[in-house]
Formats: sequence, C-alpha cells, structure tokens
Amino acid sequence: MQKLQTLKIVNTFLAIAFLTLGTTAMFHDYIPYSIYRRIHPLAGNTFSTMAVIHVVLNYEWIKKNRLKR
Repeated sequence: MQKLQTLKIVNTFLAIAFLTLGTTAMFHDYIPYSIYRRIHPLAGNTFSTMAVIHVVLNYEWIKKNRLKR
C-alpha cells in the first residue's frame, strides 16, 4: 500500500508540474520575466524528477507489459 500512496503523490506533483510548465510556456510573453525565470525552471526540474520517480515506481509494470520479447 505504501507504493500506491507514494505513486499517487508523485502523480499529483507530476500533473501540477506539467500544467505549470505548459502554462508558463504559453504565456511567457505576458508573465513578468522575474516570475517566469523562477517558476518555469522549478517546474521543469520538478517534472523531470517526478518522471524519473514515476518510472522507478512503475518499473515492474513496464517490464511485465512493455518490455516483453
């Protein structure tokens, strides 16, 4: 159950980071640069970290369903 709970938290942060990246990328002309320069890289780093954790937590499923020979 611990793995499932961790995955729910990781997926939530992954979704928030993805939406933040998309929003800041689409509206970067309208967001003050001082805010954009802090939020966009933070969201990108968070997204990358959460994506790696997501794959690690789901690696057994990936092996079983996607890496078949």
